[in-house]
Amino acid sequence: MRRIRPSYAAAPTAAAGRVADGMDVRICSKVACGAGASATLTYDYADSMVVVGPLSTRVEPHGYDLCARHAATLRVPRGWQVVRRDPPPRTPDRTPS
Repeated sequence: MRRIRPSYAAAPTAAAGRVADGMDVRICSKVACGAGASATLTYDYADSMVVVGPLSTRVEPHGYDLCARHAATLRVPRGWQVVRRDPPPRTPDRTPS
C-alpha cells in the first residue's frame, strides 16, 4: 500500500509508506500522525465554520484528511462552529428468500 500525504500538509520529501497491491492509503494530515485517514475536514471561512465528514472520494486541495482520533478531538477557534456530517447509512445486503 502506498501512503499518500496530501501536498498541502507538511511532509517529509521522501515517499511516505510503501507500495503493496497497488492500493493507495490516505493518512492523517496531522504532521506527527501516521494513522489512516477516516474523515475529511474543510473550512468555510466566510461563515466561520469547520465541516468534518466522511473521507472524500479523492484528495482535494482545500480539504484535510484526518484519522478518527483527530477528527473526534478537533478544536476550533472561539466563535467558530463545527458541523459534523455522518456518512450515509449502509443498507444491509439482502439475500434471496
